[in-house]
Amino acid sequence: MDKVKVSINDREYILSGDRTPEEIKEIASKVDSEMKKVARMAPGTSRTDAAILAALNLSEEIFASEQKEKKLEEEKAVKEEQETEKKIREYEEKIKELQGKVNEYENNFFDLQMENIKLKDEIERLK
Repeated sequence: MDKVKVSINDREYILSGDRTPEEIKEIASKVDSEMKKVARMAPGTSRTDAAILAALNLSEEIFASEQKEKKLEEEKAVKEEQETEKKIREYEEKIKELQGKVNEYENNFFDLQMENIKLKDEIERLK
């Protein structure tokens, strides 16, 4: 793991983690921006309170993002379910169509068997 030097709220920190150095810097920059935003909005706020407020703000962003992702996943699941139900209906219609053809072929087969019996009887009579 690489160690990365970052500045958050005018303090230097050495960080390391599972992320690339660029990702760590980007994350630290997001925290720094949020802490500075809190400091601008609430002048005189202690670093600790600013850090807590920044953490709450960032957590709210994460929560909103997770909710949005969950909603998208649910919408995707509903769409997939609807598509599956449509395919099932299409297959059921095709099965009915094929069953109709099977019945037609069975009737034709029966008619041919009857005609065959009649022809055999006629052949026997003609002998």
